Amino acid sequence: MVGILVSLICFGLFYKIVTDSGINQVFWFLIFVLFVPAGITIFFVIPYNQFILLTLCIAIYKNKSWLSILKTFPLKYIFVLFSILILTIGLFDHRATVNFYHKLAKPISFLTINILCCLFVYVALYNVYNYSKLFRKLLFVFLIFALYGIVCFIIKANPYNSIIAEAFKTQDYMKSYLLTGDGRLRVNSFSFHPYLYGFLLNTIALISIFFYQNIKQIKVSKRYILTLIALFIINLYFSNSRIILLIFIGSYGIYALFSITAERFFQYILILPLLIIVLFQIPKVSKTMDQLADVVLTGGSSTEGSSVDMRQTQLLLSFKYFNDSPIFGNGFDYIIENLGFSSDNSKRSSDAEAFGFESYFFVLLIEQGLIGIIANLILFVSLLVYYIRNFLKTEREYRRFVLICLLILIGYLTFILTTGVLSSMPFFFTLTGLFISIQVKMLSRAKNIRS
Repeated sequence: MVGILVSLICFGLFYKIVTDSGINQVFWFLIFVLFVPAGITIFFVIPYNQFILLTLCIAIYKNKSWLSILKTFPLKYIFVLFSILILTIGLFDHRATVNFYHKLAKPISFLTINILCCLFVYVALYNVYNYSKLFRKLLFVFLIFALYGIVCFIIKANPYNSIIAEAFKTQDYMKSYLLTGDGRLRVNSFSFHPYLYGFLLNTIALISIFFYQNIKQIKVSKRYILTLIALFIINLYFSNSRIILLIFIGSYGIYALFSITAERFFQYILILPLLIIVLFQIPKVSKTMDQLADVVLTGGSSTEGSSVDMRQTQLLLSFKYFNDSPIFGNGFDYIIENLGFSSDNSKRSSDAEAFGFESYFFVLLIEQGLIGIIANLILFVSLLVYYIRNFLKTEREYRRFVLICLLILIGYLTFILTTGVLSSMPFFFTLTGLFISIQVKMLSRAKNIRS
C-alpha cells in the first residue's frame, strides 16, 4: 500500500515537472530529489534513474527552444566530452553477463543523475531573471527538513524512513547506525542517509548565510534567515559526521574571510575564543570537538568510524580490482553486482575489509578505470575553473554568490572523496544547473553595464 502511494506521488510530481515551466518546474523536481529515496522502484517496475531520465527528457523536449538554449550552455563541449568518455566505459564493459542493451543503459543511467539534471535546470530557467522565489521555496522545504530532524533526534527514530524502508526493502540508516552500527545517533530527516543529510545542510546553510548578508535579494526578514541558519547548524550537528562539520567550518571560514570588512573580521576574531570556551562547557559538543581535532591531527585513529588505516585498506583493495581492467574499469555497478557489496549487512557478500569503498575515487578506480578518472577530472576541474574565472570577472556585488558556488563545489568534492556519493548527484547537479544559470545572467548584466 505504501509503495503504491509513493508511486502515485511520484507520478503526480512527474505531471507537475513536465507540465509546469521555469521556477515551478525546477522546484517540483527538487521536491522529488529531496524526498524520494534513490533505491526505490516506482510502481515496482520503473527504477529511480529511469524515472528521472523519462521525466527530464520529456520536460526538456517540451521546451520548443531547448536545442538553441543548450547551444548557449557555457560548458557544453566539456559535457559532451564527459558523456562520450562515460559511454565508452559502458561499451567496453568486459563482463559476459552484461549484454549490449545494458552496456548502453548503465552509462546513460549514470549520466542522467549528473549531466541531464544540470542541463534540465539550465533549459528550464533560461528565461528566468529573478530567482528569489525559487530560493524562498527551497529554504522553506529545508525548514521542514530541519524541524523533522529535531523530532527524529528527540524520539531517536525516523518514522518516514522506516516506512519507506519497509515498503521498498531498503535500509533505515538512522536505525541501523543506532542499533547495529557504532551506536551513535545520526539524524537523516527525510533524506536517504545521515551523511547525505549533512551535505544537504552544509549546502543550504552556506546559501542562507549568503542571503543573510544580501537580504534584499530574497525579500524575507533577517530574523527568519537567522533562525534557519541556527536550525541548519543544529541539524548538521545531529547528522553526526565529523567530515561534514569540518567542511562547513572550513567553508564558512573562507567565506567570512573574503566577504566581510576588516573591522568586522577582527570583531569575529575577538568573539570566536569566547564562543569556543562556552561551547566546550557542553559535554556532547566538547566530545565532538575532540573528535574533530583527532580527525585533523591523527586521521581519526582514536575515534570510532572511518580512519586513515581503514581508507588505506580500501585503497589497496581498489588497486587490486583496478589492475583487472585499468583502462576502462570493470564496469558500472561492478561493486554491487560482482563484488557483492550491499549497504544491508544481511545481504552483503563482499570482502569485509572493503566497508563499501567509501571514497568516490575508489569507485572510479574499480568501475571506471583511467577513462573514468580522466572524465571526472575534466568535468570537475572545468566547473572549478568556470567558477574561479567568474569570481574574477564579476563585479564585487556578485562575487559573494560565486564564492558560495565555489565553496559548495569544493565541499562536494571533499564529501564524495571522503564519504562517498550516497545518492547526492541529482541534488548537487540540479544546484549546479541553477548556479550556472544565475552566473550566465550575472555576466551578461555586468557586460551590459560596462558597455
